[in-house]
Amino acid sequence: MLTSSALAITLASGVAWAAFDVARKLAVARVDARVLLAVMSLGQLPVFAVWAALGAPLSIAAGYAVPGVAAVILNAAASLLYLESVRISPLSTTIPLLGLTPAFSTLAGALLVGELPRARSALGIVLVVAGAFALNARREDLGRPWRILTAIARDRGSAYMAIVALLWSVSPAIDKLALREASVAVHAGVQVG
Repeated sequence: MLTSSALAITLASGVAWAAFDVARKLAVARVDARVLLAVMSLGQLPVFAVWAALGAPLSIAAGYAVPGVAAVILNAAASLLYLESVRISPLSTTIPLLGLTPAFSTLAGALLVGELPRARSALGIVLVVAGAFALNARREDLGRPWRILTAIARDRGSAYMAIVALLWSVSPAIDKLALREASVAVHAGVQVG
């Protein structure tokens, strides 16, 4: 059951993310994407430093290296592609492609950590993916379903955002592997540092 406070938090979160998307689009028009990514990442570091100083558990094992480095590389590549995508293409066609993330996450979760979706979740994912492809389709594509599958590739920004969705979808499974070897505070600090 959806409470009024849950609905308010959900709406506030949606508005905040939309504002953040617009702010990043405006910022990347004026600032190099690599510099912007560094500022955004390093800006989070003090939060994790305070968390650690307040007694967050700090632990790390040797097995952290591979998933930890993989998570850094995946997130950095995805973030740079995200910034380039919103710089060169309209938000209205790129941001909805992040709806592909649950589909890719489900696949990554099944392959990397053995988690399978329930039937209802799978149906929801199929509907979101169909919508994401339909947003990038032209009228003439709708009569030829095979062309809908290539519609995203026509726009470079949309293609980049589809890759972002793929990379960000693998990240939770990689994070799960990393968190078996390090505490949340350490992993988060490594990722933004």
